[in-house]
Amino acid sequence: MKRVKGVNLHIPVVHGSYAKHLGDKGTESRSHEWTVYLRPLQAADLSHFIKHVEFVLHESFEPQTRRVTEMPYEVQEYGWGEFEVVIRVFFQDPSEKPVEFFHPLRLFETMGEPSPDPVVSEHYDEIVFQDPPEKLHSLLKTIPHGPNLRIKQPSYPISNYFKDFSGAESNDLRKLEHARRTLREETIKRQAKYERLEEERAGLLRQISGYDSRAS
Repeated sequence: MKRVKGVNLHIPVVHGSYAKHLGDKGTESRSHEWTVYLRPLQAADLSHFIKHVEFVLHESFEPQTRRVTEMPYEVQEYGWGEFEVVIRVFFQDPSEKPVEFFHPLRLFETMGEPSPDPVVSEHYDEIVFQDPPEKLHSLLKTIPHGPNLRIKQPSYPISNYFKDFSGAESNDLRKLEHARRTLREETIKRQAKYERLEEERAGLLRQISGYDSRAS
């Protein structure tokens, strides 16, 4: 499969959760109704390149891993405790490895105090494709990406509670995340190049050793 070398595509996404305290309708073990999700930063259809998304919940939930095959990528549950949710993204192109995000599920705004409004926790992140296949590259070029894009929030029932990533501070955070991922990609490239050179060096040493043994 032919790839576009030297190209990195950054697709902005947001992983988040919102939780609602049930009050008198809840129980000790079901005090909150919550939803964890992965959404596009802009109004984009991620299913063009995402095959499915897995949400790995706390081990007390059955089943612990939930697979969602179409947008919206979200899981709704009931519970009483906060924990870290693992979000795994699998792609339509089987040659692309899955990526993981780690989202802290929040039920309270302050220590143990229930909130009358939904508690929303959101984090900006990016799906990065390094040297993507030509077909995937052509598709992803049609999706807005990069650290300076204009924000257009998708339509969600509680979108008025979503974090605004268009402000100066959020824009700086997005640029920082973009730079961090770019640095990590370069580090991975350099590590791969170093390992390749080490393999070549080891091969040359084996050849030299073979010549020496034949000469003796």
